[in-house]
Amino acid sequence: MKLIKVIKINLLALLALPLLLLATAAQMAAKAMKKAIAIIGTILAVFAIALVFEIVRNFGQAMEFIVILIVCIILGGIFSAIIFFLLSLASTVIMAVAGVVIGLLEGIYSVTYSGYASLYHKCKTEYGEISEGGNRILYGLACILFTMVRIVNRALIFFVTHALKLLVVCSLALTAGGVYLIHAEVMGTFGIGLVDYLKLFPAFEIVYGVVLYAAMAFGLCSVLISLGREWNQWGMEMSMSTSHYDKYVQNVREQWQEVQVDYEEASGIDDKRRQKCVEAAEILQQHIESFDEFVQELTPIIDGSDDYMLRSEFGEYAGTLQEISEKLSEYHGEVPLEVFEKYVRRIQEADELKKSIRKRSEKVQERQEESKGAGGFFAGCNSAGKLEKRYKALCRTYHPDNEAGDEETFKVIQAEYENMKRSLGA
Repeated sequence: MKLIKVIKINLLALLALPLLLLATAAQMAAKAMKKAIAIIGTILAVFAIALVFEIVRNFGQAMEFIVILIVCIILGGIFSAIIFFLLSLASTVIMAVAGVVIGLLEGIYSVTYSGYASLYHKCKTEYGEISEGGNRILYGLACILFTMVRIVNRALIFFVTHALKLLVVCSLALTAGGVYLIHAEVMGTFGIGLVDYLKLFPAFEIVYGVVLYAAMAFGLCSVLISLGREWNQWGMEMSMSTSHYDKYVQNVREQWQEVQVDYEEASGIDDKRRQKCVEAAEILQQHIESFDEFVQELTPIIDGSDDYMLRSEFGEYAGTLQEISEKLSEYHGEVPLEVFEKYVRRIQEADELKKSIRKRSEKVQERQEESKGAGGFFAGCNSAGKLEKRYKALCRTYHPDNEAGDEETFKVIQAEYENMKRSLGA
Protein backbone atom coordinates (compact mmCIF):
# COMPACT_ATOMS: atom_id res chain seq x y z
CA MET A 1 0.00 0.00 0.00
CA LYS A 2 2.77 2.43 0.95
CA LEU A 3 4.71 1.54 -2.20
CA ILE A 4 1.71 2.53 -4.34
CA LYS A 5 1.48 5.85 -2.48
CA VAL A 6 5.23 6.48 -2.96
CA ILE A 7 4.83 5.93 -6.72
CA LYS A 8 1.74 8.20 -6.76
CA ILE A 9 3.58 10.97 -4.88
CA ASN A 10 6.52 10.85 -7.32
CA LEU A 11 4.20 10.91 -10.35
CA LEU A 12 2.25 13.89 -8.97
CA ALA A 13 5.52 15.68 -8.15
CA LEU A 14 6.73 15.01 -11.70
CA LEU A 15 3.66 16.87 -12.98
CA ALA A 16 3.93 19.62 -10.35
CA LEU A 17 7.53 20.68 -11.00
CA PRO A 18 7.10 21.90 -14.63
CA LEU A 19 3.89 23.71 -13.59
CA LEU A 20 5.83 25.53 -10.85
CA LEU A 21 8.62 26.51 -13.25
CA LEU A 22 6.16 27.66 -15.95
CA ALA A 23 4.14 29.67 -13.40
CA THR A 24 7.30 31.31 -12.07
CA ALA A 25 8.52 32.21 -15.57
CA ALA A 26 5.11 33.66 -16.53
CA GLN A 27 4.88 35.77 -13.35
CA MET A 28 8.43 37.10 -13.69
CA ALA A 29 7.85 37.99 -17.35
CA ALA A 30 4.58 39.79 -16.48
CA LYS A 31 6.21 41.82 -13.71
CA ALA A 32 9.18 42.66 -15.95
CA MET A 33 6.85 43.90 -18.73
CA LYS A 34 5.03 46.14 -16.24
CA LYS A 35 8.38 47.72 -15.39
CA ALA A 36 9.11 48.39 -19.08
CA ILE A 37 6.86 51.47 -18.85
CA ALA A 38 8.92 52.80 -15.94
CA ILE A 39 12.14 52.18 -17.91
CA ILE A 40 10.74 54.11 -20.89
CA GLY A 41 9.82 56.93 -18.49
CA THR A 42 13.39 56.99 -17.17
CA ILE A 43 14.81 57.20 -20.71
CA LEU A 44 12.45 60.08 -21.54
CA ALA A 45 13.41 61.88 -18.31
CA VAL A 46 17.12 61.56 -19.13
CA PHE A 47 16.43 62.81 -22.66
CA ALA A 48 14.49 65.81 -21.26
CA ILE A 49 17.34 66.67 -18.86
CA ALA A 50 19.85 66.46 -21.70
CA LEU A 51 17.65 68.69 -23.87
CA VAL A 52 17.37 71.33 -21.13
CA PHE A 53 21.14 71.38 -20.63
CA GLU A 54 21.73 71.64 -24.39
CA ILE A 55 19.29 74.57 -24.63
CA VAL A 56 21.04 76.36 -21.74
CA ARG A 57 24.49 75.63 -23.21
CA ASN A 58 23.59 76.92 -26.70
CA PHE A 59 20.92 79.43 -25.74
CA GLY A 60 21.22 81.63 -28.84
CA GLN A 61 21.14 78.79 -31.32
CA ALA A 62 18.45 77.05 -29.29
CA MET A 63 16.20 80.10 -29.41
CA GLU A 64 16.64 80.29 -33.18
CA PHE A 65 15.77 76.58 -33.42
CA ILE A 66 12.69 77.02 -31.20
CA VAL A 67 11.47 79.98 -33.30
CA ILE A 68 11.96 77.98 -36.52
CA LEU A 69 10.18 75.02 -34.92
CA ILE A 70 7.21 77.20 -33.87
CA VAL A 71 6.96 78.68 -37.39
CA CYS A 72 7.08 75.19 -38.91
CA ILE A 73 4.38 73.98 -36.53
CA ILE A 74 2.16 76.96 -37.39
CA LEU A 75 2.72 76.59 -41.13
CA GLY A 76 2.52 72.80 -41.05
CA GLY A 77 -0.21 72.52 -38.43
CA ILE A 78 -2.11 69.82 -40.27
CA PHE A 79 1.03 67.77 -40.87
CA SER A 80 2.05 68.17 -37.21
CA ALA A 81 -1.42 67.11 -36.07
CA ILE A 82 -1.22 64.00 -38.28
CA ILE A 83 2.22 63.12 -36.86
CA PHE A 84 0.98 63.67 -33.30
CA PHE A 85 -2.10 61.52 -33.98
CA LEU A 86 0.01 58.71 -35.46
CA LEU A 87 2.40 58.79 -32.49
CA SER A 88 -0.53 58.73 -30.05
CA LEU A 89 -2.12 55.87 -31.98
CA ALA A 90 1.16 53.93 -32.00
CA SER A 91 1.64 54.40 -28.24
CA THR A 92 -1.98 53.34 -27.61
CA VAL A 93 -1.52 50.20 -29.72
CA ILE A 94 1.76 49.38 -27.97
CA MET A 95 0.16 49.83 -24.54
CA ALA A 96 -2.84 47.74 -25.58
CA VAL A 97 -0.62 44.93 -26.89
CA ALA A 98 1.50 45.09 -23.73
CA GLY A 99 -1.68 44.93 -21.65
CA VAL A 100 -2.91 41.85 -23.55
CA VAL A 101 0.47 40.12 -23.19
CA ILE A 102 0.63 40.93 -19.46
CA GLY A 103 -2.96 39.69 -19.01
CA LEU A 104 -2.11 36.48 -20.90
CA LEU A 105 0.99 35.89 -18.76
CA GLU A 106 -0.97 36.51 -15.57
CA GLY A 107 -3.66 34.11 -16.80
CA ILE A 108 -1.03 31.45 -17.47
CA TYR A 109 0.38 32.04 -13.98
CA SER A 110 -3.05 31.78 -12.35
CA VAL A 111 -3.89 28.47 -14.08
CA THR A 112 -0.47 26.82 -13.77
CA TYR A 113 0.18 27.91 -10.20
CA SER A 114 -3.29 26.85 -9.10
CA GLY A 115 -2.63 23.42 -10.66
CA TYR A 116 0.79 23.24 -9.03
CA ALA A 117 -0.55 24.18 -5.58
CA SER A 118 -3.27 21.55 -5.82
CA LEU A 119 -0.76 18.81 -6.80
CA TYR A 120 1.67 20.00 -4.11
CA HIS A 121 -0.94 19.66 -1.38
CA LYS A 122 -2.00 16.22 -2.61
CA CYS A 123 1.65 15.11 -2.42
CA LYS A 124 2.04 16.76 0.97
CA THR A 125 -1.06 15.00 2.39
CA GLU A 126 -0.05 11.58 1.04
CA TYR A 127 3.56 12.05 2.19
CA GLY A 128 2.41 13.04 5.69
CA GLU A 129 0.36 9.84 5.93
CA ILE A 130 3.07 7.39 4.84
CA SER A 131 5.93 9.09 6.75
CA GLU A 132 4.06 9.52 10.04
CA GLY A 133 5.97 7.69 12.79
CA GLY A 134 8.58 6.46 10.32
CA ASN A 135 12.06 7.42 9.15
CA ARG A 136 11.55 10.76 7.37
CA ILE A 137 14.98 10.64 5.70
CA LEU A 138 14.19 7.24 4.20
CA TYR A 139 10.76 8.35 2.97
CA GLY A 140 12.27 11.60 1.69
CA LEU A 141 14.67 9.57 -0.46
CA ALA A 142 11.86 7.24 -1.57
CA CYS A 143 9.78 10.26 -2.65
CA ILE A 144 12.79 11.92 -4.26
CA LEU A 145 10.80 13.87 -6.86
CA PHE A 146 8.54 15.39 -4.19
CA THR A 147 11.65 16.22 -2.13
CA MET A 148 13.05 18.05 -5.18
CA VAL A 149 9.78 19.96 -5.63
CA ARG A 150 9.84 21.01 -1.96
CA ILE A 151 13.45 22.20 -2.28
CA VAL A 152 12.68 24.20 -5.45
CA ASN A 153 9.51 25.61 -3.85
CA ARG A 154 11.35 26.74 -0.71
CA ALA A 155 14.26 28.14 -2.72
CA LEU A 156 11.91 30.21 -4.91
CA ILE A 157 9.98 31.48 -1.89
CA PHE A 158 13.23 32.38 -0.12
CA PHE A 159 14.56 34.17 -3.20
CA VAL A 160 11.48 36.27 -4.01
CA THR A 161 10.77 36.99 -0.31
CA HIS A 162 14.28 38.41 0.09
CA ALA A 163 14.37 39.97 -3.39
CA LEU A 164 13.86 43.50 -2.03
CA LYS A 165 17.03 43.35 0.09
CA LEU A 166 18.93 41.72 -2.76
CA LEU A 167 17.83 44.31 -5.33
CA VAL A 168 18.60 47.21 -2.97
CA VAL A 169 22.14 45.85 -2.66
CA CYS A 170 22.27 45.38 -6.46
CA SER A 171 21.12 48.99 -6.98
CA LEU A 172 23.86 50.33 -4.71
CA ALA A 173 26.43 48.03 -6.34
CA LEU A 174 25.42 49.12 -9.87
CA THR A 175 25.57 52.81 -8.94
CA ALA A 176 28.94 52.51 -7.20
CA GLY A 177 30.21 50.06 -9.82
CA GLY A 178 29.37 52.48 -12.62
CA VAL A 179 31.37 55.24 -10.93
CA TYR A 180 34.29 52.84 -10.40
CA LEU A 181 34.28 51.71 -14.07
CA ILE A 182 34.29 55.34 -15.27
CA HIS A 183 37.15 56.06 -12.85
CA ALA A 184 39.10 53.02 -14.12
CA GLU A 185 38.53 54.02 -17.76
CA VAL A 186 39.72 57.59 -17.11
CA MET A 187 42.73 56.33 -15.16
CA GLY A 188 43.65 53.88 -17.92
CA THR A 189 43.26 56.47 -20.71
CA PHE A 190 44.59 59.66 -19.15
CA GLY A 191 46.55 58.45 -16.12
CA ILE A 192 44.60 60.62 -13.64
CA GLY A 193 41.71 59.97 -11.25
CA LEU A 194 38.08 60.79 -12.00
CA VAL A 195 37.99 63.83 -9.66
CA ASP A 196 41.14 65.33 -11.22
CA TYR A 197 39.72 64.63 -14.69
CA LEU A 198 36.46 66.47 -13.88
CA LYS A 199 38.42 69.50 -12.67
CA LEU A 200 39.63 70.00 -16.25
CA PHE A 201 36.10 70.94 -17.36
CA PRO A 202 33.93 74.00 -16.65
CA ALA A 203 31.47 73.73 -13.72
CA PHE A 204 28.51 73.59 -16.15
CA GLU A 205 29.89 70.50 -17.92
CA ILE A 206 30.56 68.78 -14.58
CA VAL A 207 27.02 69.44 -13.35
CA TYR A 208 25.65 68.28 -16.71
CA GLY A 209 27.45 64.92 -16.53
CA VAL A 210 26.72 64.32 -12.83
CA VAL A 211 23.00 65.12 -13.20
CA LEU A 212 22.64 62.81 -16.23
CA TYR A 213 24.39 59.95 -14.42
CA ALA A 214 22.34 60.54 -11.25
CA ALA A 215 19.07 60.53 -13.27
CA MET A 216 19.95 57.23 -14.96
CA ALA A 217 21.08 55.65 -11.69
CA PHE A 218 17.99 56.89 -9.82
CA GLY A 219 15.65 55.58 -12.54
CA LEU A 220 17.32 52.16 -12.62
CA CYS A 221 17.39 51.88 -8.81
CA SER A 222 13.72 52.90 -8.57
CA VAL A 223 12.70 50.19 -11.05
CA LEU A 224 14.75 47.51 -9.26
CA ILE A 225 13.50 48.44 -5.78
CA SER A 226 9.89 48.59 -6.99
CA LEU A 227 10.33 45.16 -8.57
CA GLY A 228 11.83 43.88 -5.32
CA ARG A 229 8.79 45.06 -3.35
CA GLU A 230 6.45 43.27 -5.75
CA TRP A 231 8.52 40.07 -5.60
CA ASN A 232 8.54 40.24 -1.80
CA GLN A 233 4.73 40.36 -1.84
CA TRP A 234 4.63 37.53 -4.38
CA GLY A 235 6.88 35.43 -2.13
CA MET A 236 4.42 35.89 0.72
CA GLU A 237 1.58 34.73 -1.54
CA MET A 238 3.58 31.64 -2.60
CA SER A 239 4.37 30.83 1.01
CA MET A 240 0.69 31.19 1.89
CA SER A 241 -0.49 28.93 -0.93
CA THR A 242 1.80 26.02 0.04
CA SER A 243 1.87 26.38 3.84
CA HIS A 244 -0.20 28.01 6.59
CA TYR A 245 -1.42 31.59 6.70
CA ASP A 246 -1.77 31.87 10.49
CA LYS A 247 1.53 33.74 10.96
CA TYR A 248 0.55 36.41 8.40
CA VAL A 249 -2.79 36.93 10.13
CA GLN A 250 -0.99 37.20 13.48
CA ASN A 251 1.43 39.80 12.06
CA VAL A 252 -1.48 41.95 10.92
CA ARG A 253 -3.18 41.68 14.32
CA GLU A 254 0.00 42.70 16.13
CA GLN A 255 0.51 45.79 13.95
CA TRP A 256 -3.06 47.10 13.96
CA GLN A 257 -3.91 50.31 15.73
CA GLU A 258 -6.62 52.90 15.19
CA VAL A 259 -5.62 55.23 12.34
CA GLN A 260 -5.86 58.93 13.07
CA VAL A 261 -5.03 61.20 10.13
CA ASP A 262 -4.16 64.85 10.69
CA TYR A 263 -6.38 66.55 8.10
CA GLU A 264 -5.60 70.10 9.23
CA GLU A 265 -1.81 70.33 9.00
CA ALA A 266 -1.31 69.72 5.29
CA SER A 267 0.20 72.15 2.81
CA GLY A 268 -0.41 71.98 -0.94
CA ILE A 269 -3.27 69.45 -0.74
CA ASP A 270 -6.57 70.66 -2.21
CA ASP A 271 -10.06 69.71 -1.02
CA LYS A 272 -10.48 66.97 -3.65
CA ARG A 273 -7.31 65.19 -2.57
CA ARG A 274 -8.20 65.73 1.08
CA GLN A 275 -11.63 64.12 0.54
CA LYS A 276 -9.97 61.15 -1.19
CA CYS A 277 -7.81 60.66 1.90
CA VAL A 278 -10.84 60.89 4.20
CA GLU A 279 -12.62 58.16 2.19
CA ALA A 280 -9.49 55.97 2.18
CA ALA A 281 -9.12 56.37 5.96
CA GLU A 282 -12.73 55.26 6.45
CA ILE A 283 -12.17 52.22 4.20
CA LEU A 284 -9.00 51.30 6.10
CA GLN A 285 -10.79 51.63 9.44
CA GLN A 286 -13.50 49.27 8.19
CA HIS A 287 -10.84 46.73 7.27
CA ILE A 288 -9.26 47.08 10.71
CA GLU A 289 -12.54 46.62 12.55
CA SER A 290 -13.75 43.67 10.44
CA PHE A 291 -10.41 41.85 10.05
CA ASP A 292 -10.91 39.23 12.79
CA GLU A 293 -14.47 38.58 11.68
CA PHE A 294 -13.32 38.22 8.07
CA VAL A 295 -10.59 35.75 9.10
CA GLN A 296 -13.07 33.66 11.12
CA GLU A 297 -15.46 33.66 8.18
CA LEU A 298 -12.81 32.58 5.65
CA THR A 299 -10.82 30.07 7.72
CA PRO A 300 -13.26 27.12 7.41
CA ILE A 301 -13.80 27.86 3.71
CA ILE A 302 -10.06 27.98 2.97
CA ASP A 303 -9.17 24.98 5.14
CA GLY A 304 -11.95 22.88 3.64
CA SER A 305 -11.22 23.77 0.03
CA ASP A 306 -8.73 22.76 -2.65
CA ASP A 307 -8.94 26.23 -4.23
CA TYR A 308 -5.42 27.37 -3.43
CA MET A 309 -5.77 30.58 -5.42
CA LEU A 310 -8.26 31.66 -2.73
CA ARG A 311 -5.55 31.01 -0.15
CA SER A 312 -3.06 32.94 -2.30
CA GLU A 313 -5.42 35.94 -2.71
CA PHE A 314 -6.02 35.99 1.02
CA GLY A 315 -2.25 35.96 1.51
CA GLU A 316 -1.91 38.97 -0.77
CA TYR A 317 -4.68 40.75 1.15
CA ALA A 318 -3.09 40.02 4.55
CA GLY A 319 0.32 41.07 3.19
CA THR A 320 -1.04 44.36 1.87
CA LEU A 321 -2.69 45.16 5.19
CA GLN A 322 0.49 44.18 7.02
CA GLU A 323 2.57 46.53 4.86
CA ILE A 324 0.16 49.46 5.37
CA SER A 325 -0.13 48.90 9.11
CA GLU A 326 3.64 48.59 9.58
CA LYS A 327 4.27 51.90 7.82
CA LEU A 328 1.46 53.84 9.50
CA SER A 329 2.30 52.47 12.96
CA GLU A 330 5.64 54.31 12.75
CA TYR A 331 3.73 57.57 13.36
CA HIS A 332 2.34 56.31 16.71
CA GLY A 333 -1.30 57.13 16.16
CA GLU A 334 -1.50 60.42 14.22
CA VAL A 335 -0.45 60.23 10.59
CA PRO A 336 0.35 63.43 8.61
CA LEU A 337 -2.04 63.83 5.67
CA GLU A 338 0.75 64.14 3.07
CA VAL A 339 2.17 60.81 4.35
CA PHE A 340 -1.20 59.06 4.42
CA GLU A 341 -1.91 60.17 0.83
CA LYS A 342 0.94 57.93 -0.36
CA TYR A 343 -0.96 54.85 0.92
CA VAL A 344 -4.36 55.67 -0.59
CA ARG A 345 -3.70 53.52 -3.66
CA ARG A 346 -2.57 50.55 -1.52
CA ILE A 347 -5.72 50.87 0.60
CA GLN A 348 -7.85 50.84 -2.56
CA GLU A 349 -5.97 47.72 -3.75
CA ALA A 350 -6.69 46.02 -0.40
CA ASP A 351 -10.37 46.92 -0.75
CA GLU A 352 -10.53 45.46 -4.27
CA LEU A 353 -8.74 42.33 -3.07
CA LYS A 354 -11.28 41.82 -0.29
CA LYS A 355 -14.14 42.09 -2.79
CA SER A 356 -12.42 39.56 -5.08
CA ILE A 357 -11.84 37.19 -2.14
CA ARG A 358 -15.51 37.43 -1.15
CA LYS A 359 -16.66 36.53 -4.67
CA ARG A 360 -14.25 33.59 -4.91
CA SER A 361 -15.09 32.36 -1.39
CA GLU A 362 -18.84 32.49 -2.16
CA LYS A 363 -18.29 30.21 -5.18
CA VAL A 364 -16.15 27.87 -3.08
CA GLN A 365 -18.78 27.84 -0.33
CA GLU A 366 -21.49 26.99 -2.86
CA ARG A 367 -19.44 24.02 -4.04
CA GLN A 368 -18.89 22.97 -0.42
CA GLU A 369 -22.63 23.18 0.31
CA GLU A 370 -23.41 21.08 -2.77
CA SER A 371 -20.80 18.55 -1.70
CA LYS A 372 -22.16 18.58 1.87
CA GLY A 373 -25.68 17.88 0.59
CA ALA A 374 -24.40 15.05 -1.58
CA GLY A 375 -22.27 13.29 1.03
CA GLY A 376 -22.27 15.13 4.35
CA PHE A 377 -19.65 17.43 5.89
CA PHE A 378 -16.78 15.09 4.95
CA ALA A 379 -17.62 14.47 1.28
CA GLY A 380 -14.46 13.95 -0.77
CA CYS A 381 -12.27 13.11 2.27
CA ASN A 382 -10.74 9.89 0.96
CA SER A 383 -7.72 9.84 3.28
CA ALA A 384 -7.05 10.21 7.01
CA GLY A 385 -5.08 13.41 6.40
CA LYS A 386 -7.94 15.10 4.53
CA LEU A 387 -10.42 13.90 7.14
CA GLU A 388 -8.45 15.44 10.03
CA LYS A 389 -7.91 18.68 8.15
CA ARG A 390 -11.64 19.03 7.38
CA TYR A 391 -12.59 18.10 10.96
CA LYS A 392 -10.31 20.76 12.49
CA ALA A 393 -11.66 23.41 10.11
CA LEU A 394 -15.27 22.50 10.98
CA CYS A 395 -14.48 22.55 14.70
CA ARG A 396 -13.18 26.11 14.43
CA THR A 397 -16.54 27.16 13.04
CA TYR A 398 -19.21 24.94 14.60
CA HIS A 399 -17.84 23.89 18.02
CA PRO A 400 -20.28 25.04 20.73
CA ASP A 401 -17.48 26.83 22.60
CA ASN A 402 -17.01 29.19 19.65
CA GLU A 403 -19.00 32.39 19.36
CA ALA A 404 -20.67 31.27 16.10
CA GLY A 405 -20.88 27.59 17.11
CA ASP A 406 -23.97 25.41 17.03
CA GLU A 407 -24.38 22.36 19.30
CA GLU A 408 -26.82 20.42 17.10
CA THR A 409 -24.74 20.91 13.95
CA PHE A 410 -21.58 19.90 15.82
CA LYS A 411 -23.24 16.65 16.96
CA VAL A 412 -23.94 15.79 13.31
CA ILE A 413 -20.33 16.64 12.39
CA GLN A 414 -18.98 14.49 15.25
CA ALA A 415 -21.12 11.50 14.24
CA GLU A 416 -20.08 11.78 10.57
CA TYR A 417 -16.44 12.15 11.62
CA GLU A 418 -16.51 8.94 13.69
CA ASN A 419 -18.20 7.04 10.85
CA MET A 420 -15.61 8.29 8.32
CA LYS A 421 -12.75 7.33 10.66
CA ARG A 422 -14.08 3.79 10.91
CA SER A 423 -14.62 3.51 7.15
CA LEU A 424 -11.05 4.73 6.45
CA GLY A 425 -9.59 2.55 9.20
CA ALA A 426 -8.04 5.62 10.83
